[in-house]
Amino acid sequence: MSNQVLLQGQLDTDNNQQVLAIRKLLTQKLIRAEQLAQLEREIGYGGLIHYFKKYTLRGEATDRQTFINSLTITQDYIALLTNSSHFTPEDKQALATIKDYFTRYYQYMLLTDSLKNEGKNIEQIDSEYHIDDRQAIDAIKQLQRNELEIDADYWLELSSQRIDKFKALGHHIRTDIQALAQTKEQQAIESLRLFLAIFLLLFIFTVYFSFLSVQRFIKELRHIRDGMKQMQLKRNFNQPLMVQGNNEITDMVIAFNHILAEINQSEEDQKISAAVFHHASEAIMITNANNEIETVNPAFCRISGYSAADVIGKNPNILSSGKHGRSFYKKMWQDLEQKNCWQGEVWNKRKNGELFPEFLAISVVRDKSRKPLQYISLFSDITKYKKYEEDIWIQANYDSLTGLPNRDFFLDKLRKELTIIKENKKNDVVLLFIDLDRFKYVNDTWGHTSGDKLLKLAAKRLKMCVREKDTVARLGGDEFVVLLEGVLNRKVIEGLVHNMLTTLSMPFHLGSKNEAVLSASIGITVASEDGDNADLLFKNADTAMYQAKTLGRNTYQFFTKEMNETVSRRMYIEQALRQAIKQQEFVLHYQPVVSLSNGEIIGVEALIRWQHPNKGLIYPDNFITIAEETGLIEQIGQWVIEQACADLNHWQSLGLMLHVAVNVSSRQCKQTSQTPLKEVISNALLKHNIAPSNFKVEITESLLMDNSQEMITTLQEIRSLGVAIHMDDFGTGYSSLSYLKHFPINVLKIDRSFIQGAIDDKTDASLVEAVVLIGHSLSLKLVGEGIETQEHYNYLRELGCDYGQGYFISKPIIATELITLCQEVGDSPKWIA
Repeated sequence: MSNQVLLQGQLDTDNNQQVLAIRKLLTQKLIRAEQLAQLEREIGYGGLIHYFKKYTLRGEATDRQTFINSLTITQDYIALLTNSSHFTPEDKQALATIKDYFTRYYQYMLLTDSLKNEGKNIEQIDSEYHIDDRQAIDAIKQLQRNELEIDADYWLELSSQRIDKFKALGHHIRTDIQALAQTKEQQAIESLRLFLAIFLLLFIFTVYFSFLSVQRFIKELRHIRDGMKQMQLKRNFNQPLMVQGNNEITDMVIAFNHILAEINQSEEDQKISAAVFHHASEAIMITNANNEIETVNPAFCRISGYSAADVIGKNPNILSSGKHGRSFYKKMWQDLEQKNCWQGEVWNKRKNGELFPEFLAISVVRDKSRKPLQYISLFSDITKYKKYEEDIWIQANYDSLTGLPNRDFFLDKLRKELTIIKENKKNDVVLLFIDLDRFKYVNDTWGHTSGDKLLKLAAKRLKMCVREKDTVARLGGDEFVVLLEGVLNRKVIEGLVHNMLTTLSMPFHLGSKNEAVLSASIGITVASEDGDNADLLFKNADTAMYQAKTLGRNTYQFFTKEMNETVSRRMYIEQALRQAIKQQEFVLHYQPVVSLSNGEIIGVEALIRWQHPNKGLIYPDNFITIAEETGLIEQIGQWVIEQACADLNHWQSLGLMLHVAVNVSSRQCKQTSQTPLKEVISNALLKHNIAPSNFKVEITESLLMDNSQEMITTLQEIRSLGVAIHMDDFGTGYSSLSYLKHFPINVLKIDRSFIQGAIDDKTDASLVEAVVLIGHSLSLKLVGEGIETQEHYNYLRELGCDYGQGYFISKPIIATELITLCQEVGDSPKWIA
């Protein structure tokens, strides 16, 4: 029986199989212990529960993802434990407890986001959905206590029996090996005898064949000798020697052919190098170890203006421009010594004395002892490149229209100046933020060409108003900034700003008889007072400029901390307005408009109010401007039109034949609005079954000045619907009479400021009388605003004014109160004396 069969028999014995089974159980015990330890770690700090807590506290997506990843791993461990054998019913129950524990955490993780959205804080979530860890920990302890147990004495007995059987098998195998070794030794002796006989025969054959090989080698050597002679006689080194076979002579010929090919290639390289040297566009100059010029190429002569005869034997410093100091050349020679090369930009001088920039690269050629033999210099004229680089820099840092520095350049300059004043407390900088008032009117009326010309002229005027060391820049559009350097007191700053305002308010001649008169609003901030951060100073100057605009334009304002409160209030109102639109917090109040001849209520003006949940009723003066600037006025205005038409429809169903007038802003009239104003009005009229003649649109003179042609188009579209146009606050704007000629106006509303002063002030009385006369001469109806006394009412009626409104008749009231008022007045209005 073979040793392999004996060994397999031993492996198949019951004793060996029992040992292997116990070893497998030990392995399973270690794996199970590690899996239980991993589950226990996931409950502790840094584990799955830790990331659940972090996500609950911070709400970061990375903590949530880490939790889910850890949960997946934990579930895999639980699955492995579930599928393993040797589990008691108590173990399975403990494992189910652990699995349920982690599942509950996962379910609570899914509930966390919705609970936060409901407004619950961390403490509420934790208290409401707290999970007790003790059951899971006790379950793990249960599994650890119930790990597989193995009897040590039984294991020792089985192992000893297995070792004894393997020792006996080893002794048997060793005996067989000794017998086999003796057999092999005898076979080796026989093989040695046979080898000696064969060796003798081979030696005889070797001597014979060696003699033949020597004769063949001699023949091949003669062939090679003849080939080399022919190569020398014909001077043809391009044809390699031909050889056959595979021996040392063949290798020698191949090596010779390789050397020959390298020599030929070297000659070709020399020809190419010579061609490159003579035809290269870059200048090449070679100097010896003493820094004397040995040779130059044609490009060198073309760029420098020197001939080869002018420079050979000379020092390269004949090209020196004198713009570089000794330290520059010292650093160059240090790099050549340490790095064997140097490259960089250098200014040199041509033969005619002209200075030019070049990009120079120098390499050192050394001998075997590392001593310099030659210096090879290559350089190219980069004049055009430098000019191109300069143009690029100008384009990146200067405004192409005005030639002034742009925002990036200005910010960089400001930051550098702020760094300087931090180091030197004596210095200071002042930032001016300038915005041209009503520039858009010029740009839209006369076109962008005129607008660009005006900006160029404004830039020149600003440059004339400041000192040479100050910086004027254009941010974009009609916004400019000025950086005033040095210690400046407030009096000097105000003098400069006054000069700017005066200069910018002078007429701008734009050609073709176009002349524009503008003003400017200027915000001022001082670094030493308002902050040493560039972005903060920009923000402060912009805030101050905005404050100047709110004060009526053509003025300036120094930044104060209180202005930030204004900005914060503005931001609060903007956010609150967005919420008000969503929550429908707006209401309409209506002020009756009566016929002055008989006192009959013929219509109402719709006036918006904001019913704030905390602040109560807010009037439009406090939010309309912000709504217009942010664009929210479009949504608010659309709601006003819809609500006014809905209320009018209700009144008419009650038998009240009224019209309603709605105020619109310039933002609503722009052609760029999301929904054109004509379409908004048309849809509302159609939806609520309102006749166009019962709906009026009120505009102000300032609205007409924003964009004449665009406004004419929009108002004509509204008129085409059959809707009348009322001009509110007539006489308070500019060039009012010219608007009456160009715009489709139906009704003029006389501003309340004129009417209230007309009783006691002859000037105001004359203005009111003139407006009434002008209106009637143009076949326009007139409405007097601000009627607060019987005297005001009688005065306007006697002048022939058609309609009136004011607190004497009624303050603005809600829709239900208006119904009551109309019913109470009936045919006997109380305002008829």
